[in-house]
Amino acid sequence: MNPSQGWLLLLLVPLLVPAGFGIVLGIQFLAGALLGDRHWRGIGAAWLGEVGASMRTFLVAIPFFGRRALRSTAGEHAPVVLVHGYFCNRAVWRPFFRHLAAAGHPVEAIDLKPTFTSIDEHAATIGRAVAAAARGGRPVVLVGHSMGGLAIRAYLRAAGHAGVAGVITLGSPHRGTRAAALGLSRSARQMRRDSEWLAALAAHEREAGLPPCSIILTANDNMVYPQGEQVLAEARVRRLDGVGHLDLVYEPLVWRLVEEEIGRIEARGAGSAAEDARAVAS
Repeated sequence: MNPSQGWLLLLLVPLLVPAGFGIVLGIQFLAGALLGDRHWRGIGAAWLGEVGASMRTFLVAIPFFGRRALRSTAGEHAPVVLVHGYFCNRAVWRPFFRHLAAAGHPVEAIDLKPTFTSIDEHAATIGRAVAAAARGGRPVVLVGHSMGGLAIRAYLRAAGHAGVAGVITLGSPHRGTRAAALGLSRSARQMRRDSEWLAALAAHEREAGLPPCSIILTANDNMVYPQGEQVLAEARVRRLDGVGHLDLVYEPLVWRLVEEEIGRIEARGAGSAAEDARAVAS
């Protein structure tokens, strides 16, 4: 290789990396549309945002910031526990964490380890975060992305609703995703459509119920599809397009929607407390 070829290669590398992400994610979006709800509006913007989100996550956030704790105890609003999704760690929440902390929420982002174990194994980790966040007597809002939403539901099945004001999920495969058929880990098998694990979880919730629950999903989800069926009975659903699966944790519009849903949960809790006070007074 002569010097000019070497310089050409160095110039091409910064282009090859995003091109590689773009090709892989393009295949994912095509599969998500064809095997999902066949929703094409916004798919270009979603693909572009997802390329940026994926590079940010897997080239920077996870390898360089995954070991750093994300915990803020100050704030007058509802405490929030952030639960990441499959093959990620708490570093994906860093921008959203700062946003919530600045808005006055005590907030913690947790790590789900080991990565490929049963989703049920993460209940203890979530339980410790809930216990720590609720020490001031204020119930906690649990926010989960992707598999994190299922881990929250598994925690509620194991521990009940005590100390939990509500749940918000982002792009979670509540009814399973066709993409999970490609995964071989135990957690991936649990996320397959019509899995026994999901059926048992839903059966439990029909008996025990759930705390107030809000679901934010994107019609252009490239990892969780069919997209429109990822809902739960009695949950409040917010639907988007033009946003990819991983980009849900980075998109400021989603942050604002989550804040709105937290506000609704807080208002509902305040209303319940007022009713209890009136009952005691009478």
